[in-house]
Amino acid sequence: MVRQTGTQNYFATVEDVPLSFGKPLYYQYYLVKDGQEQREVYFNFDYTGSVPSEAERRAFVVEGATPVIADIVDSDVDARRMPVFRNNKLLARPVTVTVECDIRPAVFQVKAGSTLDDIQSSFDITPAMLAADPDTIFKLGVYINGPMSNNGEGTWITWGGTLAADPNRKMWDDGTHGDAVAGDSIYTVVYTFDPALGHRVGQEFKFGIGGGDNESGYGLNHIENINDANPTYVMYNQWGSINPKFYNAWDFDNPSPRVAVKENIPLVTKYALEQNFPNPFNPTTQIRFAIPEAGDVHLTIYNMLGQVVNKVMFTDLNMGVYSYYWDGKDARGNNVASGVYFYEMRVGNKFRDLKKMVLLK
Repeated sequence: MVRQTGTQNYFATVEDVPLSFGKPLYYQYYLVKDGQEQREVYFNFDYTGSVPSEAERRAFVVEGATPVIADIVDSDVDARRMPVFRNNKLLARPVTVTVECDIRPAVFQVKAGSTLDDIQSSFDITPAMLAADPDTIFKLGVYINGPMSNNGEGTWITWGGTLAADPNRKMWDDGTHGDAVAGDSIYTVVYTFDPALGHRVGQEFKFGIGGGDNESGYGLNHIENINDANPTYVMYNQWGSINPKFYNAWDFDNPSPRVAVKENIPLVTKYALEQNFPNPFNPTTQIRFAIPEAGDVHLTIYNMLGQVVNKVMFTDLNMGVYSYYWDGKDARGNNVASGVYFYEMRVGNKFRDLKKMVLLK
């Protein structure tokens, strides 16, 4: 492929490709550096077949004789996202890495009605568990497994009780072990990597609640490159980003919830926006709303200056009562300050209401 002048984009024209119109063309990108070939890290989240090698390839349905395929989207989940390559070079220097896992996608997915199946042990996380105790996930804790864990040990250990009993693979959300803010749903562990021990830039790992293999299915692991430009590095990860089609309650490109949780109330006759609960709150509050017919709902959160702090759109909701849980973070995932905030609900030109809430830390 040839680099386009003045850009970071590369292109190639391939002629006389044998294919069938209307069917997927499978392909991959490779990086050749220092004489070594490295395949891109890619998983087709839209793949529904049963061939593992096809699931790890890009797919494009060709409908005409001269198609243009542009894999240039700056995204972690879009099918046309830019290629990412695992860097297999040795680290340039010893690096202390703070590994962070944002557990909120798991919480919101279970609240939306999904079960996080443990594929190798018995730590399934169900909606009923959270209904009985909303702090279930936090009490079970978060663990890291895989070659990156335990200071780059290079192996996987047994999931379940074995992992949950390993203090070197336990992550923390209590302000210790490198954790920046206690109780913010971002779990942390600190590891040290050294090229003298054979540690490389590219790392592989996976997270588990309670020690279970319950983040996603087989073969879906995190692949991340350590930035070794400095002796310290913070590696931020979002739980479930390896399978965003399943974790559809979360927006991984703009870390925030994307769906509302429907409640089992059979009949709704009018639009309504309820007062959030608890209020004042810290750090999470529930916002309930009702719609009497199918439609799109916009929720926007403002500060005292009228500036947009966060917003979310729910598309094609059916009639019903829904709950949205705001965790006191702005659109970029940053904790907002204590103070008065306003939340607005809009449904086209059919309904609009605004209410006040207080975040008190």
